[in-house]
Amino acid sequence: MIIVDFDLEETTGCRGDYLDLNVEISGQKICGSLMSGTEKKLKFLPGKRSLTLQFKSDGVNHRKGFMIQLKQIRNSCSDEDIRTLGGRDCDQHIDRFIDRITTPGFPGRYGPNQECVFSIHRADSHICQVELEFRVFDLEPSWGRCDKDFLELPNRSRLCDGRHKDTQRFDFPHDKNVLIMKFVSDSYGSGTGFDIVVRQLRESCRLAVVPPSRRRCDLEVVTVSGRLLSPDFPNDYGPNEKCIFSIRRADPTICSVVLDINKFDLESSIGRCNKDYLELPDLTRICGTYNGKSGDGYGSGKGFEIYVNQMLDSCGGSPSSGKCNQEIASYIGIFSSPSYPNDYSANQRCTYTLRKADSSVCVVELDFHQFDIEFSRDKCSRDFLELPDGTRLCGMISGSRLVEFPVGSDSATFTFYSDNYGSGRGFEISVVQRKSSCGSVPNVQCNQVITEEKDNIRTPNYPDDYPPDARCEYEIRRLTLSTCNVQLEFLEFDVEADQGCKADFLEIESTKERLCGYQQQPIR
Repeated sequence: MIIVDFDLEETTGCRGDYLDLNVEISGQKICGSLMSGTEKKLKFLPGKRSLTLQFKSDGVNHRKGFMIQLKQIRNSCSDEDIRTLGGRDCDQHIDRFIDRITTPGFPGRYGPNQECVFSIHRADSHICQVELEFRVFDLEPSWGRCDKDFLELPNRSRLCDGRHKDTQRFDFPHDKNVLIMKFVSDSYGSGTGFDIVVRQLRESCRLAVVPPSRRRCDLEVVTVSGRLLSPDFPNDYGPNEKCIFSIRRADPTICSVVLDINKFDLESSIGRCNKDYLELPDLTRICGTYNGKSGDGYGSGKGFEIYVNQMLDSCGGSPSSGKCNQEIASYIGIFSSPSYPNDYSANQRCTYTLRKADSSVCVVELDFHQFDIEFSRDKCSRDFLELPDGTRLCGMISGSRLVEFPVGSDSATFTFYSDNYGSGRGFEISVVQRKSSCGSVPNVQCNQVITEEKDNIRTPNYPDDYPPDARCEYEIRRLTLSTCNVQLEFLEFDVEADQGCKADFLEIESTKERLCGYQQQPIR
């Protein structure tokens, strides 16, 4: 910290006007006059990722004030400082147009038990895409499963074993200004790591006027994601408008487009939308408080803001074969959704057949490395994975569970369905057949460990009734050191009610609060 100019009221003990150099340490107040060029060193407290300076004036006397230059000094932490940060000194915050992310110690080999979070913050409102250029990528091999050392990308796919393109691009979500990447290494083995150049692409939102149109409001979207706006949005559009919006296919694998209506307010016309309206490609007209465009000369409204998402790999349409239908006859294997780690497409019906590796196997352990299927509240009626006992799974699931082979059968069938709307990342599930497991199934297997930013917890057998004598623990692990709160949204809650919740209950450990009874509407 370098003092450029400093002139505050001088009082004994700096009781009047002062600058406190660290509000968490006593005796750090300064006041009076200091010579230009005076240097002072500030230190982050052990385990802290920020420090706070506080200026206070008492309103009695007025002076010139101060101007101070601050500079953070890289590589200035001792080993003890790093240990008190919980091993997360490798987190990186990127908010510049061009920057780099590297593994800890690069170009040396990274160590075991690393967990680093790289946050890329949108540097400008005209940026919608980020390009990653892989200069070096060398992680410990994990033979296809990416469950040892891996880099998790913003779309939550994982890279390991050097399998990657030279460059990849990712879109910022339209409602967020940050992309998150995560590097994880296990307790064994190592590699050189990676060196990745991050470029935030200027003017990548591509909301361009279509030449040579004379209409000021004609727009064209040529990237995977973009925006459509009514004229002068967010101000009112005018009368007598007629605008044409063009969406050009950004990739040969795109056959579907999702329109996400963020804001919408058009003049309403009863019945046929014959005043102000937006006409879709199938000639459907929408108006009122749903979506619209085209003025009739009389009324107007706020208009609309619509986000356009072109769906990659959306040219399917019929049930898949090959990677969709899978069979495992060994003790250990992996089931994954079609196109994983990319999003699965609509209208899928995939069969996963598990055959007993030997006659002593009756129980199978499923380990959910990834499970993200479109959630539906009405007992997973849209997209779901159906287990051999008919239980349907949807939403986000982590942890593991046990499944039995049907009595008298040497095979168990899992079926994945997706409807014609919506999608998700899909799933990757490790399957382990347990030897000598006939007659050894525990009553309930329901513990979950939550490691993602957003996930679901549920009772055993949900959406069917939970069994008696269940005891389930849901461990929520802190995502980053800056994460201090957890928000619970109860989508459905129906637990036996009794006075004081002494029979069946959900207990929140931090507050010792017990919940039971019935809640019909979603609550937070």
